[in-house]
Amino acid sequence: MVNLNIRIAFLGLFILIKGYSQFFPEGKAYENVNHQDFGFEEISININAEKNIKAYLMEARTSSKPKSLLVYIQGSGANPIVDYSIDEKGKHEGCYIPFIINTKSIPDNFDFLVLSKTGIPFIIDRAKFTVPELYHKYASLNERVADYDVILKYLINQKKVSYSKVIALGHSEGSDVVAKLGSINKLITHVGYWSGGGASQFYDFLLFEQRNAAQSDDSTTLNNIQQLYDQIDTILSDPNSTEKQWSGHAHRRWSSFSEPPIENLLKIDCPIFMAMGMQDRSVPVESAYLIPVEFKRQNKKNLSYKFYPNLSHSFNSTDSEGITKSHWFEVFKDFLLWVDEN
Repeated sequence: MVNLNIRIAFLGLFILIKGYSQFFPEGKAYENVNHQDFGFEEISININAEKNIKAYLMEARTSSKPKSLLVYIQGSGANPIVDYSIDEKGKHEGCYIPFIINTKSIPDNFDFLVLSKTGIPFIIDRAKFTVPELYHKYASLNERVADYDVILKYLINQKKVSYSKVIALGHSEGSDVVAKLGSINKLITHVGYWSGGGASQFYDFLLFEQRNAAQSDDSTTLNNIQQLYDQIDTILSDPNSTEKQWSGHAHRRWSSFSEPPIENLLKIDCPIFMAMGMQDRSVPVESAYLIPVEFKRQNKKNLSYKFYPNLSHSFNSTDSEGITKSHWFEVFKDFLLWVDEN
């Protein structure tokens, strides 16, 4: 039988730094820590009686150069910006936005913008946190895209903040979001599409299953693939359900994110930088190969792409002794050079 939970856990991988050198403010109780302690201003926009968008803006360190805006869109799951926990082994601090750990990696003339997911606070005590129903209700591709679209238009059109470049960078599930956002929001000047495929997420599961065929027989592989087809049928028979779930995600989330990103990427006219680790075990690299093929086939010239040998979904490498090293900020340096050149 196909191990669906493992497949889904792989696809929903996110950046998480645990047991990192302490990056929370020293001498302040965890329960009193907030966004301001990490250098963010909160922007809150009410959408309806139950939903408000919460965005967090870190202003540039200098005003001597024309300002740019870097928008980071994180991956899947009901995760906050930062979290903490305390247990018998001590204190643990977690971060789902790598740039918060290393803010100096962001150019000094860049504002930096992140959004919380609906129903998820900026910071949580992991041991006490329960995912609210509100999160599942709004955890969809269109809702996430709309949130970023609203905030960008508010900053630039209403607050009249002037930016020479508006750079939207999405990783993992965030790549699906940035692809659709870039297709509708014309304020964006550059798109970063990291660790995302070109085909539907449903198809990615089938690719992973086919990869395993060499360690199995055809009958077992076909049986596992049929189980996946049956699961897809189940989801699409009730696509807007927030109560029915598959491995931690509601049908509403799965059905919305089944939209093939290549369809949105091809609608984008501004420059796009695609980054993909060759050892990605969350999104099959075969799915990402589709993207350059379609851009070439459609004679579109606005895609740059780089496949990184030996790097994982989060751009980590692992040596022969099992020691993992992060290359996230090396990839980001490549991205910034590309932004300067485009």
